[in-house]
Amino acid sequence: MFSYISYAQDAVLPTDSSTGEVIYTEVVEVENSKETLFKNAQKWIAKSYGDYKSVIQLEDKDRGRLIFKGISDIDRGLFKHIRYVVTIDVKDNAYRCKIANIEYGYDFSAHGTGMKYVPVEKIKPEKVYIKIYQDEIENYNKQIAVARSEKQKVELQKKVDDVSRQMREFKSKSKENTRAVIDRINDLMKSLKSEMAQIG
Repeated sequence: MFSYISYAQDAVLPTDSSTGEVIYTEVVEVENSKETLFKNAQKWIAKSYGDYKSVIQLEDKDRGRLIFKGISDIDRGLFKHIRYVVTIDVKDNAYRCKIANIEYGYDFSAHGTGMKYVPVEKIKPEKVYIKIYQDEIENYNKQIAVARSEKQKVELQKKVDDVSRQMREFKSKSKENTRAVIDRINDLMKSLKSEMAQIG
């Protein structure tokens, strides 16, 4: 019933070697019956995500399986949250939690395109940011090219310099975004573990 894929503790997203998908899987032994673990998992979903019915996709008590879609805030710059699919399988004295289909949610509202989602394995988060910085710099450079006064050119060049500085700073801290995802997933795993240990 259970397989195990370990997940990294440093700022590297864990990738399944056979599929290339970012997947977090944790198998935990706990002294509780299958029925109690199933109920505890339901309680944890309701506590963690507010409206149980709105997130649940599959509820199979006989198989001991729950599947739901979740969203968690990370709020790092443009990255406002992550969304993902959680599968919880239970049996007597053990459960497995798998978090997959993880996507970054980033806000392009300032550019008129709103919230976008990108699978974490499809695009490096830093590339999203760098493209935005580069587009902004290109936009300012176009304005400089048609500016009528020297004062306008100087002001626009200051903006170019400022965005360039921000881009350099971001590059030096790019792992923080990945770390935020890892920390949030680890928090979810810990809170689930605490709930599953509760005696029915």
